Amino acid sequence: MREENKRVHKLNIKISLSEKEELNKLIKSEKKSLSDIVRFALVETYGLEGFEPSYENSVFTFKPKRKSIF
Repeated sequence: MREENKRVHKLNIKISLSEKEELNKLIKSEKKSLSDIVRFALVETYGLEGFEPSYENSVFTFKPKRKSIF
């Protein structure tokens, strides 16, 4: 993978508590990461290209290869 294509940059935003709560609801209902929600919004709202989802698996769809012993 070329250096400029690696995802290593962070984006910080300041939001109110109510905005944070709404974002958390959206993340849970869509079962997507905040990064993927932002990417989707940029593509749908502004028609930008090059904003593919970050991973095939997310925290909501990840299935471990081994079963827990607990």
